[in-house]
Amino acid sequence: MAFRPFFSQIDAFLAVGRYNRELYSYFGVKDARIFNAPHCVDNDFFIAKAKEVRGKAAELRAEFGIAPGNIVILFVGKLTANKRPQDLLEAVSKSRYRDILHVLMVGDGPYRDNCLKMAAAHGLSNLHMMGFRNQSELPFFYAAGDVLVLPSEHETWGLVINEAMACGLPVIASSGCGAVPDMVVNGKTGFSYQVGDIDVLVELMNRVACRPEVLNEMRPHVLSHIKKFSIDRTVEALTECMDYVEAHRNPARLNRG
Repeated sequence: MAFRPFFSQIDAFLAVGRYNRELYSYFGVKDARIFNAPHCVDNDFFIAKAKEVRGKAAELRAEFGIAPGNIVILFVGKLTANKRPQDLLEAVSKSRYRDILHVLMVGDGPYRDNCLKMAAAHGLSNLHMMGFRNQSELPFFYAAGDVLVLPSEHETWGLVINEAMACGLPVIASSGCGAVPDMVVNGKTGFSYQVGDIDVLVELMNRVACRPEVLNEMRPHVLSHIKKFSIDRTVEALTECMDYVEAHRNPARLNRG
């Protein structure tokens, strides 16, 4: 009841993504008053750091016995129930390519022991727990990975998707991630699936494992797409928004176009 009257008092809106725009529209905000200011990270930082550490990342793969042709599936985030890391482990355990799938888990949390127990129960020897890492260290792991998987129950966005894509990594993300409609172009920048649908996640694991070249083919699309989600684009949107507000409040300028 409060949103419609509240929104009617606001001149213009910044939308970080499709779901955000749809929220505004649902409460009666006209398209002309909504400006796309995409959720973003410092792409330049991640691009530069990933290039810088790619050689060391190859050493990390070798250290863990990850042979050429093996697939490194990256999970980055707090190990909690909401992140559903168990979905990823279950999918890998059911994949017919499980022997060449390595899971690199970067993060810590209350589900850490659950993940270790689950891996032991399913005989997964290719789980590598990296623990908590600062953001400055993340490009190292993105550079070491082949694909990021984010199986979360709910994410308002999921900025690890932006970070991974800035490092050239395709993404497999659940429908619970707010970034999916904007960031994940199926078959181009990655794949999406319904939250908790393990069978589909297994199919996606099999797809990238049987044809790993698919991930390499995606990288140019990933790097091209992430350019739309930049600090520069957000600045442009803010400028467009302010120009609109000024014109809206200055009829003389509006008439001049």
